[in-house]
Amino acid sequence: MTAAELADPVDPAEGWLRMLVAAEIRGVMGRKKITGREMARRLGENPQWAAQRINGAVPLNTNDLPRFAAALEMSIDEMLDLVKHAIKREGIE
Repeated sequence: MTAAELADPVDPAEGWLRMLVAAEIRGVMGRKKITGREMARRLGENPQWAAQRINGAVPLNTNDLPRFAAALEMSIDEMLDLVKHAIKREGIE
């Protein structure tokens, strides 16, 4: 996926990163067999709130990152490393 494919029509500078983070979260969820409903439960949020962030429709904020990391049973460092490696993999540094 290229930066152009990840671009947000409203804010191109933000869209690619939001979509990349969401894709990495979905990847971890898939590997750990965590459903969207289970993720929402772990986050203490309703399924719509969780789905909007998991799908990249709404960007995660800095308060969300540690919550998602904990829900995925990983450290914030591990989550940020996943994103960092994904950026390098996609060649959009």
